[in-house]
Amino acid sequence: MTTSTLLSAPFPTNEACAPARATATDAHLAVADNLLSLLRTTTTEPRPDEQLEALTLAVAADLPVLLWGEPGIGKTAALTQLADSLDLPLTTVIASVHEPSDFSGLPVVGEDPAVQGVPMAPPQWAVELVRAGRGLLFLDELSTATPAVQAALLRVVLERRVGALQLPPGVRIVAAANPRASAADGWELSPPLANRFVHLYWVHDQEVVVRGLGGVWPRAELPRLVPERLPEAVAFSRRAVCGFLAARPTLIHRLPSTETRRGGAWPSPRSWDAALTLLAFGTAASVSRDVLALLVRGGRRCGRLRVSGGQLRRGEQNRRRGCLVLVGYRHLVAVWGVVGEEGSAEEGDGGPSGDEDAQPGGDVAEVEQSGRGDVGPE
Repeated sequence: MTTSTLLSAPFPTNEACAPARATATDAHLAVADNLLSLLRTTTTEPRPDEQLEALTLAVAADLPVLLWGEPGIGKTAALTQLADSLDLPLTTVIASVHEPSDFSGLPVVGEDPAVQGVPMAPPQWAVELVRAGRGLLFLDELSTATPAVQAALLRVVLERRVGALQLPPGVRIVAAANPRASAADGWELSPPLANRFVHLYWVHDQEVVVRGLGGVWPRAELPRLVPERLPEAVAFSRRAVCGFLAARPTLIHRLPSTETRRGGAWPSPRSWDAALTLLAFGTAASVSRDVLALLVRGGRRCGRLRVSGGQLRRGEQNRRRGCLVLVGYRHLVAVWGVVGEEGSAEEGDGGPSGDEDAQPGGDVAEVEQSGRGDVGPE
């Protein structure tokens, strides 16, 4: 072979080698995708989970639910798993990255606005929900939404209206928020928006996390309502709530004095109506008192309370505020205030005079009492 022949032979260029490199890269990525697919393949099993049972009960009752929890605790994953288990299309809307017009609608001027008016056009996600007729609307990062966006969400949460569009009855609403201290540029929730939600504090459960990371998560199931128990469930819930409010009229409406507590659960006629609904659904489904207490006592987690020997005592050491706890058979106990580290909550008149947020003794009222342990009518 001559020197001229060697010089004339073409050297492989980058362009010539690109298809071979691309084929090798695709092969490696395909293997990586297979591994990711195996890691993401999980199953579910029927297993008691009080948090998940409380969430599904509120969803079945068609009440807006707000999940409070630290970042990374699993709120979004729980909603995704809930939608999959209930076979509901999940629509996620990050509230903090939207403008108020994304919820109140954009004005669309027609040919004759003086006669036809100016309708408010809804966003695409709302149109798709209406087209589907059912679904789970997940409003994420609610505590990082500006006050203007929170104001626009008022009609969405309570009236199920987005612009001029009415969401169908088959759409359920669940929101999630981080405490202000752990939220990026967080805001406290406005009192009108906070009072529209059932507040559920979401915490991790060691057994659930360990078994879930092993590939098996608890299955979300709607509560099984017993048709024969519906009339007595309604009668019991009305009797319990009305009896309690007759004994403690100061708790019918009490707006907390601090901004932080106004952004959480606090009593109003609207929240009492939600409590009545939850009590009726829980009674008809024969849920445990702990599940019902998670929902009704509000977003701030308390020590588990029980009735023993006619007195209210703490089962776990935990000092928290703003609780409404249902305990005992036909026994409604409401605690509004602080459960101390040492003693039990004492009966009072809705809190001491002065700052209602101090409340060292709390407020206890017993409406009906019996010896059994489950909540429900006779």
